[in-house]
Amino acid sequence: MDPNYCVLLALAIWLEHWVESGEGAVSQWLFSDGITTRNSEVKAQKKEADRCKKGLYDALAEVFADERFVLTATGPEAGRLGVHSTKKYGTTVCKGRGIKGAHTDYRARWKRKDMQSHYASTFLPWPDIDAAKALCFGGICIYKLKEGCGLSDEWLIEHVTPAIRAKFGDGVAAVLAKPLLWACLDGDCAEMVPEYIRARIITALGEVSDQNNLPDGENVIDKVYTIAREVEGEVIFTEVPSDSSGNSGAPVGDGEWKNAMFAKVVSTQRTSIDTQNSLTCHMTDVSKRLKRIEHNMQRSEMFRTSRAAGGGGRVAGGGVPAREERLNPANLSKCPKTIYDLWIEYTTGLGGNKAACEFTQQERGKVRYKYCRRKIVWDTISNMCSRNMSADVAIDRIYLHCGGVGSPVNKVIADLKRFRKEGNPALFITAVAG
Repeated sequence: MDPNYCVLLALAIWLEHWVESGEGAVSQWLFSDGITTRNSEVKAQKKEADRCKKGLYDALAEVFADERFVLTATGPEAGRLGVHSTKKYGTTVCKGRGIKGAHTDYRARWKRKDMQSHYASTFLPWPDIDAAKALCFGGICIYKLKEGCGLSDEWLIEHVTPAIRAKFGDGVAAVLAKPLLWACLDGDCAEMVPEYIRARIITALGEVSDQNNLPDGENVIDKVYTIAREVEGEVIFTEVPSDSSGNSGAPVGDGEWKNAMFAKVVSTQRTSIDTQNSLTCHMTDVSKRLKRIEHNMQRSEMFRTSRAAGGGGRVAGGGVPAREERLNPANLSKCPKTIYDLWIEYTTGLGGNKAACEFTQQERGKVRYKYCRRKIVWDTISNMCSRNMSADVAIDRIYLHCGGVGSPVNKVIADLKRFRKEGNPALFITAVAG
């Protein structure tokens, strides 16, 4: 917001003057004259680049030595000022405003030796913006045409920055035209623009004054205060709304506090929306789970009631009442997924089947292959439960010694058979001789 530190404004004034004067029309360098091109010998380009840097440093040294340049630094570094101070000043400001060192290095394009920097992308928007906004004294702003001014980007390119357009193209010219036009119409900054450029722009603006619906004397360019923030690695720019007096949200008095509060409100709103969306998805999932649990409870209650209604007892001769046999058949599940399922099948039954521990000799005979194969698991868990251990703990310990949680049931059975031959004290299995 401070025009003395606005890079866009300074760049627009310099480039338009430099290129229009003819000195920068043919140079490949941005801040110095030159006669080499990209096709020239590397040695010649390097020599000319070094001359450009020396000229820049000499100009800075001359400015620092001028009696009108007042050094305000205090403390042990007072009086220590050199051409390196431009980099030192920016770095100090960033560090003083709490910017991360990696972000400062990235903004300065300093190479780091750590492996992360070696493999990281060369284009990281947020670290660059994070350090850049600390150097924008007064805050970040964008230059916009006011509604009703009657101007367009095409007009700006043609009449405000024609020299920049000729050398750098329409895109660069459109961006730099707005701050240059703003400075020409601002009473405090008009003197920053060379007289001949300002006169040309004002004359061209007067020719289209009939299209301007703004009050007389009002600047056609609006400086809008903007807040930059990071969302999932991307940079989001939020414009601060103008107040009732027409100010564009620029910090005035306690404006910094207001803008900080505005940024927090915007961030809170976005967080609230994300939380609400996440909560909606979570509640949908919970609702599905509750419906599934309710359905299973209804089935369990139906089987319990039906079993109680059928008598639930045994009849003479070891038989089972026909109703109970129909409601709770003595079957074993086809392919249990876990040891937990096997234990439930043994103690309470799976899928509406009768508990395996209640099978009669005749019922065991009907499923003898599955029953005998799974019996080693049931016996091992029962043996561990008889030693004051819960079933869940026993199953967890079996998984621990049989390949871990998620191991197939067939593998667990095979390991338990092996333990019967070799022994396993942790599972209270004693080796069988022979």
